[in-house]
Amino acid sequence: MPAVRQWLTAVACSYPLYVAGQIVANVLPALSLALLPNYELHALRVRPLSLLARAGPANGASADVVHLILTLVMLGAGTTALVRISRRSQWVPGLALGLLGQATMQTPIQVLFFLRRLSTTDIAQLIAGLVLLLAGVSMMTRVAPQRFPRRLVLLLASFPLPLAILWFAFGSAGGIRGGPGLWLALPAAIISVLAACRRPQNAMPSNTKLPSWRAIGTGAAMTAALVLALPRAGEALSRRLSEHRLAGGRAAIAAIPPVPANAPYPKLFFQRGVNFTAEYPASYGSLASLEMLERLPAYGVDAIALVPYGSSSGQAPRVRLSTGAGSWETDEGIEILARMAHHLGMRVMLKPHLWSRGASRSRIELSDPADREQWFADYRAFLEHYARLATRIHADLLCIGVELESVTGYEDRWRRLTTRARELYPGPLVYAANFGAEFESITWWDALDYIGLDNYYPLPNDFSAADVEQRIATIQARYGRPVLFTEAGFASRRGSNKAPWDDSAGELSSEDQARGYESLFAGFYSKPWFAGAYWWKVGTNGYGGPTDGSHTPWRKPAMEVVRRWYVSGGR
Repeated sequence: MPAVRQWLTAVACSYPLYVAGQIVANVLPALSLALLPNYELHALRVRPLSLLARAGPANGASADVVHLILTLVMLGAGTTALVRISRRSQWVPGLALGLLGQATMQTPIQVLFFLRRLSTTDIAQLIAGLVLLLAGVSMMTRVAPQRFPRRLVLLLASFPLPLAILWFAFGSAGGIRGGPGLWLALPAAIISVLAACRRPQNAMPSNTKLPSWRAIGTGAAMTAALVLALPRAGEALSRRLSEHRLAGGRAAIAAIPPVPANAPYPKLFFQRGVNFTAEYPASYGSLASLEMLERLPAYGVDAIALVPYGSSSGQAPRVRLSTGAGSWETDEGIEILARMAHHLGMRVMLKPHLWSRGASRSRIELSDPADREQWFADYRAFLEHYARLATRIHADLLCIGVELESVTGYEDRWRRLTTRARELYPGPLVYAANFGAEFESITWWDALDYIGLDNYYPLPNDFSAADVEQRIATIQARYGRPVLFTEAGFASRRGSNKAPWDDSAGELSSEDQARGYESLFAGFYSKPWFAGAYWWKVGTNGYGGPTDGSHTPWRKPAMEVVRRWYVSGGR
């Protein structure tokens, strides 16, 4: 009976205790930071299995060190309280301490899963989480059965299993998709097995209190209440924070009139552009994003691509809009940025993108006719939404798709999508094809105004763009449309010319990045059929610099190459 009662307690209480751990590890430090002078709350996300807040200076500068210190203070306070409670009852405090450790590890593990790299603060938080996890499981082991099989089964069934079931039950709505969820469960399972292998020296102390049936009932009731309340609370908080982020942007453009509805749409024009992407904490339309936008004309930039993301699933293919209050690229935020860009004399390309869930967007499987009908129906609705938005903001160019290699072979479907886009949006159209097979195999370029290329073709050791130029010129001559680099770029890594798309490995080298930029400018800028480029990418938060290995040219020599060509390149 003691083991059964302990297991039922874990099942009933794991979710409320995990939510409490999330609050201590991931919310309270940011809320405390936001109370400091000149600091503000940048993000607050409430999902069934992921509570996260971030705060920092109002100017968007990093506050990682201060945030880490506050996190360690909160963790220390929570640990002290649980240790004091454990003097009489060790099972529930041990469970709570282990779950606090998992909550502490959640953000670093998600960063590692998606970005494959960790900052110093991420590593420190990961180590702190592992220590708490080990301490909690060790505390639970002291009151576990003496026999190894029962001890092992109880620990696994009480600690990793309940949350693992919740992660799969909630799916992506839980805030941890399958991969990160497994990564988070693995340390808990390993530590549980190792702890079970260590036989307790003594039997359960006679003064140890077992969890009461009332506690089990209370835990179950709290679990049910949280399952119902958290999604609604999350939506309400996201709306309020989104309103707060957009308030500064609204005020900044209040005196700027929109482009008149009857203003003409030139079909062909040269574009000195960058992809201007929403990066934490500066969401589209925030005051910080506008301040960053105002810095671009000094580099000769006269066009920006605004890149809102929807989502696409690989299995049971579906396409979803992601324009709600929790989005970094809301429609209103896009409208604010577009109005400011036009005021600054810049053109705007609206370039809706798909973030793939479960499979690469270039590997969407549509061999089943029913799946094909569903996906294209969803995508039509997705495109219609952004075509209407492009008209409302008077976007100068609309990109109807980005790197959808596995579905662009359905020529009739894309011609129909192009026709529908023209019914809703009167300006010029482009499609952003991935370099190589997709770019060179599309047969409906004649339906568009530009041939769009995400140019990540590898360059040889001497960085010559001659072979790439010939491949692109062949397609251009076949369809007679100007070529626009809807994306182009190189990571700030040694040898990035060999795999321009990859920023995950290699020693830092802003020189190789700048050399790649110089090569593409020299190879294409003067070509009469070349319509310009949108470099990937400049973020709204101004991230970049000499220690950054990503694609952004910001605060690197490549941005000076951009300035020189855009200002003095002769076009």
